[in-house]
Amino acid sequence: MQTQIQSYYLDQKTLKPITIFGHSSKSLPGLEIIGLSCQGRLLKEKIIYLTKARGLKIPLKRYVISTDHLLPNPAASFANLELPILILYWYLAELIPLNQLDNCLTMGSFDPSGNIYLPAISPKIKTSEQTCLLWKRHKHGEGFPHEIDFELLLEHIPKLNWVSPETSPELA
Repeated sequence: MQTQIQSYYLDQKTLKPITIFGHSSKSLPGLEIIGLSCQGRLLKEKIIYLTKARGLKIPLKRYVISTDHLLPNPAASFANLELPILILYWYLAELIPLNQLDNCLTMGSFDPSGNIYLPAISPKIKTSEQTCLLWKRHKHGEGFPHEIDFELLLEHIPKLNWVSPETSPELA
Protein backbone atom coordinates (compact mmCIF):
# COMPACT_ATOMS: atom_id res chain seq x y z
CA MET A 1 0.00 0.00 0.00
CA GLN A 2 1.20 3.52 -0.72
CA THR A 3 -0.23 7.03 -0.45
CA GLN A 4 0.62 10.67 0.11
CA ILE A 5 -0.78 13.65 2.01
CA GLN A 6 -0.28 17.38 1.52
CA SER A 7 0.82 19.82 4.21
CA TYR A 8 2.60 23.12 4.78
CA TYR A 9 5.74 23.91 6.71
CA LEU A 10 6.94 27.24 8.03
CA ASP A 11 10.09 28.60 6.38
CA GLN A 12 11.17 32.04 7.61
CA LYS A 13 7.56 33.08 8.37
CA THR A 14 6.30 31.83 4.99
CA LEU A 15 4.11 28.78 4.55
CA LYS A 16 5.49 26.42 1.90
CA PRO A 17 3.64 23.39 0.52
CA ILE A 18 5.12 19.94 1.00
CA THR A 19 4.09 16.42 0.05
CA ILE A 20 4.56 13.64 2.56
CA PHE A 21 4.41 10.16 1.08
CA GLY A 22 4.74 6.65 2.38
CA HIS A 23 4.37 2.97 1.71
CA SER A 24 4.12 -0.29 3.56
CA SER A 25 5.57 -3.65 2.62
CA LYS A 26 5.99 -7.15 4.01
CA SER A 27 9.66 -6.52 4.69
CA LEU A 28 11.36 -6.25 8.10
CA PRO A 29 8.70 -4.68 10.42
CA GLY A 30 9.19 -1.15 11.69
CA LEU A 31 8.70 2.54 11.04
CA GLU A 32 11.20 4.70 9.17
CA ILE A 33 10.87 8.47 8.69
CA ILE A 34 13.10 10.07 6.06
CA GLY A 35 13.70 13.75 5.29
CA LEU A 36 13.41 15.31 8.74
CA SER A 37 17.05 14.95 9.76
CA CYS A 38 17.48 14.12 13.46
CA GLN A 39 13.88 15.21 14.17
CA GLY A 40 12.62 12.10 12.35
CA ARG A 41 13.81 9.75 15.09
CA LEU A 42 12.11 11.82 17.79
CA LEU A 43 8.86 11.83 15.83
CA LYS A 44 9.13 8.08 15.22
CA GLU A 45 9.37 7.43 18.96
CA LYS A 46 6.44 9.77 19.71
CA ILE A 47 4.30 7.98 17.12
CA ILE A 48 5.20 4.54 18.45
CA TYR A 49 4.55 5.62 22.04
CA LEU A 50 1.19 7.25 21.21
CA THR A 51 0.12 4.21 19.19
CA LYS A 52 1.08 1.69 21.90
CA ALA A 53 -0.35 3.81 24.74
CA ARG A 54 -3.72 3.77 22.96
CA GLY A 55 -3.59 -0.01 22.49
CA LEU A 56 -3.73 0.22 18.70
CA LYS A 57 -2.79 -2.94 16.83
CA ILE A 58 -0.40 -2.23 13.95
CA PRO A 59 0.12 -4.99 11.35
CA LEU A 60 3.69 -6.29 11.28
CA LYS A 61 4.93 -4.54 8.15
CA ARG A 62 7.62 -2.08 7.22
CA TYR A 63 6.35 1.51 7.04
CA VAL A 64 8.48 4.13 5.27
CA ILE A 65 7.39 7.78 5.36
CA SER A 66 9.27 10.57 3.59
CA THR A 67 8.99 14.18 2.48
CA ASP A 68 9.35 15.17 -1.16
CA HIS A 69 12.39 17.33 -0.29
CA LEU A 70 14.67 17.96 2.66
CA LEU A 71 13.53 20.78 4.90
CA PRO A 72 15.96 23.70 5.05
CA ASN A 73 15.67 24.04 8.84
CA PRO A 74 13.80 21.05 10.28
CA ALA A 75 13.80 22.27 13.88
CA ALA A 76 12.05 25.54 13.03
CA SER A 77 9.47 24.21 10.55
CA PHE A 78 8.91 20.71 11.87
CA ALA A 79 5.97 21.04 14.28
CA ASN A 80 3.10 21.26 11.79
CA LEU A 81 4.27 18.14 9.94
CA GLU A 82 3.87 15.84 12.95
CA LEU A 83 0.13 15.27 12.59
CA PRO A 84 0.16 14.59 8.82
CA ILE A 85 2.91 12.00 9.35
CA LEU A 86 0.94 10.36 12.17
CA ILE A 87 -2.21 10.29 10.01
CA LEU A 88 -0.24 8.81 7.10
CA TYR A 89 1.20 6.08 9.35
CA TRP A 90 -2.17 5.18 10.84
CA TYR A 91 -3.68 5.16 7.33
CA LEU A 92 -0.99 2.77 6.05
CA ALA A 93 -1.67 0.56 9.09
CA GLU A 94 -5.37 0.59 8.11
CA LEU A 95 -6.52 2.33 11.29
CA ILE A 96 -8.13 5.29 9.51
CA PRO A 97 -11.38 4.68 7.62
CA LEU A 98 -10.66 6.70 4.47
CA ASN A 99 -10.48 5.45 0.89
CA GLN A 100 -7.56 7.72 0.03
CA LEU A 101 -5.32 10.45 1.42
CA ASP A 102 -3.84 11.58 -1.91
CA ASN A 103 -6.11 14.60 -2.13
CA CYS A 104 -5.99 15.54 1.58
CA LEU A 105 -4.32 18.50 3.28
CA THR A 106 -3.66 18.90 6.99
CA MET A 107 -1.25 20.45 9.47
CA GLY A 108 -0.75 20.10 13.20
CA SER A 109 1.26 18.53 15.96
CA PHE A 110 0.71 16.24 18.93
CA ASP A 111 2.35 15.32 22.19
CA PRO A 112 2.82 11.89 23.80
CA SER A 113 -0.14 12.55 26.13
CA GLY A 114 -2.50 12.52 23.18
CA ASN A 115 -3.06 16.26 22.86
CA ILE A 116 -3.66 17.17 19.21
CA TYR A 117 -2.79 20.75 18.26
CA LEU A 118 -4.46 22.06 15.12
CA PRO A 119 -3.37 25.53 14.04
CA ALA A 120 -5.87 28.17 13.02
CA ILE A 121 -6.38 28.05 9.27
CA SER A 122 -4.19 30.68 7.70
CA PRO A 123 -5.57 32.78 4.83
CA LYS A 124 -2.30 32.04 3.01
CA ILE A 125 -3.32 28.42 2.47
CA LYS A 126 -4.71 27.83 -0.99
CA THR A 127 -6.78 24.77 -1.74
CA SER A 128 -8.26 23.48 -4.96
CA GLU A 129 -11.79 22.17 -5.40
CA GLN A 130 -10.43 18.60 -5.24
CA THR A 131 -8.62 19.12 -1.93
CA CYS A 132 -10.09 17.49 1.14
CA LEU A 133 -9.15 19.25 4.38
CA LEU A 134 -8.63 17.12 7.45
CA TRP A 135 -9.42 19.63 10.16
CA LYS A 136 -11.35 20.05 13.36
CA ARG A 137 -14.46 21.99 12.50
CA HIS A 138 -14.53 25.37 14.20
CA LYS A 139 -17.61 26.36 16.16
CA HIS A 140 -17.84 29.75 14.43
CA GLY A 141 -17.17 29.00 10.80
CA GLU A 142 -18.61 27.62 7.64
CA GLY A 143 -15.66 25.34 6.97
CA PHE A 144 -14.20 24.44 3.60
CA PRO A 145 -16.10 22.60 0.85
CA HIS A 146 -14.55 19.16 1.49
CA GLU A 147 -13.71 19.29 5.17
CA ILE A 148 -13.46 16.18 7.36
CA ASP A 149 -13.71 16.68 11.10
CA PHE A 150 -10.68 15.05 12.77
CA GLU A 151 -12.63 14.40 15.93
CA LEU A 152 -15.14 12.28 14.01
CA LEU A 153 -12.49 10.60 11.86
CA LEU A 154 -10.47 9.49 14.89
CA GLU A 155 -13.31 8.93 17.36
CA HIS A 156 -12.46 5.19 17.55
CA ILE A 157 -8.97 5.97 18.92
CA PRO A 158 -9.15 6.40 22.70
CA LYS A 159 -7.74 9.23 24.81
CA LEU A 160 -7.12 11.90 22.16
CA ASN A 161 -7.59 15.51 23.32
CA TRP A 162 -8.29 18.29 20.85
CA VAL A 163 -6.67 21.61 21.68
CA SER A 164 -8.51 24.60 20.26
CA PRO A 165 -6.86 26.74 17.56
CA GLU A 166 -6.85 29.69 19.96
CA THR A 167 -4.40 27.93 22.29
CA SER A 168 -2.19 26.37 19.59
CA PRO A 169 0.89 28.11 18.16
CA GLU A 170 0.27 30.74 15.50
CA LEU A 171 1.44 30.11 11.95
CA ALA A 172 2.13 33.80 11.28
